[in-house]
Amino acid sequence: MMLRATRSDGKATEAYAPAAHGPLTATDVFDTAFHLYRRHFVRLVVISALVMGPVNVVTIAGAHVLGVDALLSPSMEPNGSGEVTPSELSMLLGALAYYLVTGLATSLGYVLQMAALVAFASDAYHGIACTVRNAYQRAAGAYGRLLGTYLLLIAFVGGAYMVVGMGAMMFVAAAAGVSGGAGVVVGIAAVLVVAVVVVALLVGLVGCGAFLAQIAVVEGVAYFDAIRRNWMLVRTQPWRVLGGLVFLWVLIGVFQSAFTLSLGAVITEILYPMVGIGAGASTVTLNALGAVSNLFVQPYLVVALTAYYYNLRLKNEALDILWQLSRTVSGSARSAA
Repeated sequence: MMLRATRSDGKATEAYAPAAHGPLTATDVFDTAFHLYRRHFVRLVVISALVMGPVNVVTIAGAHVLGVDALLSPSMEPNGSGEVTPSELSMLLGALAYYLVTGLATSLGYVLQMAALVAFASDAYHGIACTVRNAYQRAAGAYGRLLGTYLLLIAFVGGAYMVVGMGAMMFVAAAAGVSGGAGVVVGIAAVLVVAVVVVALLVGLVGCGAFLAQIAVVEGVAYFDAIRRNWMLVRTQPWRVLGGLVFLWVLIGVFQSAFTLSLGAVITEILYPMVGIGAGASTVTLNALGAVSNLFVQPYLVVALTAYYYNLRLKNEALDILWQLSRTVSGSARSAA
C-alpha cells in the first residue's frame, strides 16, 4: 500500500534520520524525540511562540488590566454578606465572556501551532531541512482539516463520554443512598465504575485522537477518515500505546508544574516582598510562567508524538522499507543524472 506524505522543499540531509533505523521501543522513541528537540531547539521554540506568544500576552495582560483574574480569584469574596449582587453578577458574567473569547482564540492558535510543529517535527524525524516559514506554510494548508477533525472528535468522543459519565454519576449517587454491608459493596462497585469510565476515556482519546495532527498534516487525511486512521495505527497494541502516552503526559505535567510552582514561589514569596511589589502581581506571574513553560514543553510533546506516530507506522506498515526504498531510488536517480 502506497502511503501519502507531505514534505517541505528543503534539501535532504544524512545527519539524523531515525526512520532509517527501524522500529524502536517507547523509551527509545522518547529519547529520539529529545535528541531532535535539543538539536532543533531554537526553531521549535520560535514555532511554538510565534502564534501562542502574542495570544498568551494579550490574554494574561488583558485579564489583569480588566481585573478579570482578581474577580475570579478563589480568595475573593463578593461582599460582606456573602451574597452576589446584580452588579457583581454582571461582572462575573463579563469575566466569563472574556475567558470564552480568549479561550476560543487560544484554541484556534493552538491548532495552528500544533500543525506547524508537526510539519517541522516530521521533516526533522526524516533528516530533512525545514524552516519556520515552511512549517507554517504547510500548517496553513492543513489548518482547516485539522480544526474540523478536532471539532468532530470533541463532538463524537465528548458526547459519548458525557452520556457514559452521566450514567456513572447516577450510579454513584444511587450507591450513596445504600447503607450497611450492601452499601460497602455498592460503594466499591461505584469506585470501579468510575475507574472503568476514566480508563475508557483515556483509551478512547488515544484510539481516536492521539495522532490526529500527524495524520492530518503528514497524510492529508481528515474528519472521520482521520479518526479511523488513528484507530488503525493503535489497535494492534492499544494498552502499550496508552501506557507510553500516559507516561509522557505525566512526565511533562510534573516538569511543567514543578517549574511553574517552584520559580513562581521564589518570585512571589521572596523577590516581590523584597522589592515591594504587591500580591496582586502574583496571579499574573504564575499565569505568565505557566504560559512560558508551555512554549518550551509543547514542542517536545509534539516531537515525541510525531516520533511515536512514525514508530507505529514502522511497526505496522513497514515504513522503514518504504523509506529505505525511497532513499535508494533517489540515490540511483542522482547517480544517473
